[in-house]
Amino acid sequence: MAVAVAAGMSLSTFAVAPSASAAPAAPAQQAGPRCDPHNVAKITAKKKFKKVNETDVLYNSTRDTITRKVHFERTTKLKYSVSGGIELSLNAFVFGEVKAKVNTGLDRESTVKKGYADTVKIRKGYKLTASQGWEMQQAKGYVYHIYSNCQDRTLGYFTLNAPWKTFVSYSTKKL
Repeated sequence: MAVAVAAGMSLSTFAVAPSASAAPAAPAQQAGPRCDPHNVAKITAKKKFKKVNETDVLYNSTRDTITRKVHFERTTKLKYSVSGGIELSLNAFVFGEVKAKVNTGLDRESTVKKGYADTVKIRKGYKLTASQGWEMQQAKGYVYHIYSNCQDRTLGYFTLNAPWKTFVSYSTKKL
């Protein structure tokens, strides 16, 4: 055979020494995917509704069309609210996520001010109802956390109600 081992020499003596320019070996990567840890708000349902702050009702039981003044005399502040089974520290996070994903016009706080006045005509035999308040956005969902190993865990469920616009509406009805 052509393979001969020199007397007293092992195979390790023939190994090539690493050069100085070779990069050090990279540490062994953990098996599996890697993710950036973060929270996610998943919105499962959304709807818009109106919350009335004040109403003014005017009647016309005369024989002619009359002109009357509608005015509101209450100033009220309304803040967003988050209810459900999530931590209080996540309320601002939920508000920001719903604002970004559902309705960019959401406000943390909105005020309906007194002093609104308007002159309206009411036909004979009708009742006019004027309402002032907020258009609200409601979003329901849950918050979950994604860990560095891409596993997730639900942190809780939420219902957010937030104002996004004030309104004044008029409706008439026959007496």
